[in-house]
Amino acid sequence: MKISKLILVLFLIFLSISVFGWSRHNLITRIILTEATWLEKYNEITVTPYTYTDTTINPEFKIYYELSEEMKKKFPDDGKFFDYYKEDGSYYGYIGKKVGEKTSAYEILCDYSDEPDWDMDKNMHHAFNQKFMGGPQGFRHMYYPFGSFKAANIIFAQGDTPNRVEFYFEKSREAFAKGDRYWGFRFLARCIHYLEDVSNPYHTKQTSSKFIHWNDPVASTTTVTANYHAVWEVYFANVLTYEYKGKTSNHPMIPFLRKGKIEKVKDPKSLTKQTARKSCALAKKCFKTSIEFFGKDYDVLVDRYINEDEFTELYYAKGEKEIQQKEIHDLCSEAYVIASGAVLSFLEYSAEEFKLR
Repeated sequence: MKISKLILVLFLIFLSISVFGWSRHNLITRIILTEATWLEKYNEITVTPYTYTDTTINPEFKIYYELSEEMKKKFPDDGKFFDYYKEDGSYYGYIGKKVGEKTSAYEILCDYSDEPDWDMDKNMHHAFNQKFMGGPQGFRHMYYPFGSFKAANIIFAQGDTPNRVEFYFEKSREAFAKGDRYWGFRFLARCIHYLEDVSNPYHTKQTSSKFIHWNDPVASTTTVTANYHAVWEVYFANVLTYEYKGKTSNHPMIPFLRKGKIEKVKDPKSLTKQTARKSCALAKKCFKTSIEFFGKDYDVLVDRYINEDEFTELYYAKGEKEIQQKEIHDLCSEAYVIASGAVLSFLEYSAEEFKLR
């Protein structure tokens, strides 16, 4: 009976789930790129104006360079990051340089790996399926592989992420071909964003029966999935930030962002699909451990976000809660290894394709 109800729910529901991806892409990328030492030769890149055409994105999207007052409103994201600032008041994330100034490939890739989350994919109609994936941004930042049960495609793949990676890889080719290394690397940063997104289990499987309240299935599936998605993102964003600042951790996560293996890449689109399949295999356990570790407080029919005190209590978990913490950290560490492997493999492929070595 419940299976038939679930099928009905998934066809009725328009999942308006907030799309967090990996929060703090800039920090995730910064850690991963410590393994890409070949980037060090590109330390004197001049910031160039945007001279490209892209009719596939939000027409209201703005190209940002340096950190402006307008951009500061995007950092932190709705106040959900508790430790985003350094002691001197500066940011851990995006800083940026003005047109004409010098920067490095490393900084470009770190700064702008967050760029697709700056409203680039909002305010558009991409496809009918977008309403089942949190709207236009979700449609582009999530990818449900073939074989996973979902609305509306049942078992067929759903989502546009592989196409976005392919698209910006070709824009990068266009930039490098005319000697514009700044935008060559900045387009690669956008590719990295989407690759990292599909390494996140919450971005590769639509939902779980564990998130459904059968007395109110539509509202519960939407809200509860969003709540656990959000708390997963914010918790691990702050875990990385705490560790990056040198704070002690029961179960460190940063080392796993340096463990990805470089594998041969057929093409960027295939790599994205392969990454999503690996991540999707973790999703069932991810949903289960999220409920166990974060608790039933997020299994409610109202928007629920973690606050700083709650995060601190979880971060310094003790007793049985520390056992649960190890389980969810071990799971996320697998996702981090997938992310780092995908990014490093992608950059090796790009270096060879664009003759960057």
